[in-house]
Amino acid sequence: MGKRIIIGLVLTLIIFFVARRLSTNNPEYINLEENGVRVEHSTVFEQVGTGKSVIRVKVTPSDSISVSLIYISLRDSVRKDVKMIRGDSEIWEADLPSLNKGERLKYSFVFFRDGKRVLRVPADGGFYLVKYKGDISTVVLILHIIFMFSAFFFIIETFLGALWILLSGEAIGYTIKMMRIALSFLFIGGWPLGFILNYQRFGPVWEGFPFGWDITDNKTQIIFLFWLITTFLVRGSFFGRGQEGDVIGKKQYAVVVIISFIVTVGLYLVPHSL
Repeated sequence: MGKRIIIGLVLTLIIFFVARRLSTNNPEYINLEENGVRVEHSTVFEQVGTGKSVIRVKVTPSDSISVSLIYISLRDSVRKDVKMIRGDSEIWEADLPSLNKGERLKYSFVFFRDGKRVLRVPADGGFYLVKYKGDISTVVLILHIIFMFSAFFFIIETFLGALWILLSGEAIGYTIKMMRIALSFLFIGGWPLGFILNYQRFGPVWEGFPFGWDITDNKTQIIFLFWLITTFLVRGSFFGRGQEGDVIGKKQYAVVVIISFIVTVGLYLVPHSL
């Protein structure tokens, strides 16, 4: 028992560390030169809370150069061209507009020398994407992390129990117990707490199917669905009515648990939209 808990904690920490690294957004550093103009820019990928994002781009040399910031709101597809202002040294600046949480905007730059266009960044009609997000409650976020962390820990314990069933013929009691706890934590962390976080961050309460296609909301639903199917196949044992009420035997149950675990790990590693 103690060995399984240690293994479960270690695996949970490793997978959460990897998932966080994959989910962490970072600015993209742009450094290019074309037609005698060098451009350096760290992209803005999000605006959290109220206020305006300041877009900065370094242009070398800046003499005889002018810069236009082009942005398009994805809500209404209206294009705006803003003349950027040269600040200190070779840094040009302009503000993006304030938008509501959940909205998106894309932007690009056009550079002119003596009134003639010499460069567009990004090239080929591309844009950089900015997501507008609301502030979220620290308390709710911590509770969400605790519940989802705990859910994954007990999912790993369920997986380890399934391995013991296959390798040593262990009874299914431990595995069933771990699965009950995992489902409880997964439900609370994914839905009641998830509803609050999604509303605070993006506006809508839920954007999973059939209401939307948000990757985070939908992966939570898929994970929960797989474990519900697993529960249904051993509903007799799960609800304490005995294995005679199960649809499959314990070895088949162990295999289904392993499949659900693999699906869960794969979806946990999909980057988080928050």
